[in-house]
Amino acid sequence: MAQEFTQESLGTAFFPIRYKDLTFRLIACLLAAHILVMMGEELSSLEALTIYSYYPTLAINYAIALFLAWIIKEITKMLDKRYSWETNLWGRLGLQFLFGVVLVSVISFFLVFIYFLSFHQNIMKSTYPQYEFPFSVALFIILNGYYVLYYFYDKVKFLSSFTGINNKVYKGYINVLEGKETISLDTAEIACIFIVESGVLFRTWSKKDYFSDDNLDQIESQLDPAVFFRINRRLIAHRTACKSYQPIEYGKLEVTIEPVPLVHTTVSQRKAGPFKEWMK
Repeated sequence: MAQEFTQESLGTAFFPIRYKDLTFRLIACLLAAHILVMMGEELSSLEALTIYSYYPTLAINYAIALFLAWIIKEITKMLDKRYSWETNLWGRLGLQFLFGVVLVSVISFFLVFIYFLSFHQNIMKSTYPQYEFPFSVALFIILNGYYVLYYFYDKVKFLSSFTGINNKVYKGYINVLEGKETISLDTAEIACIFIVESGVLFRTWSKKDYFSDDNLDQIESQLDPAVFFRINRRLIAHRTACKSYQPIEYGKLEVTIEPVPLVHTTVSQRKAGPFKEWMK
């Protein structure tokens, strides 16, 4: 029996979360780097700003912090695709801790070890294992917690957009062709659908392609319009696949879609307004 999407079942489907956190990471990593540099120092922060040697040390710690924060984000995105919080809470929590905290802590220790070694210093004879390293681990835990909260906040915000908009029940799977075999493709895996010479092609987030005997109008009627938009007569795209758009001539819009489809991604002047509203 084909699975169907209702507002309840949407909560367990995979919709890639776009963590818009660049400003947060830049500021948080700078503060963390400053605190690490000042640990064990008897100077105040204002006094440190007047010392030249403070800045190279801060820059190195800042670079390491940014790199480690980026790793945590990429680990989180990878786990989001493979292990849902909703379907396997404790398993995902364990993996998040293992890779997002333990693994990153090991990488952090190794990078700082190299840093000490470059200055011919023994890291084990410094205060790093006793003070700076535990502080770093605590920061990694906090950053992982931030992404967990971000995930559920974004998911709740996404699901709330369905309230009162559309009560129609949509299929959770669509029949597609894999070679000569007909299989059921989860709509949550579909990034975009477009017309090619040999028929209609489904492209997934992993850039795997499937064909369909149905036309694009028939397929569109099976998809939730809150999640999928008919970009033009040859293309339907998932909301998350639409990364950005920009105006072009005659009031049209050019949409950047990833994974990239094999057709043009222009929205007509007539549909430009509805598309902007849909993107909101």
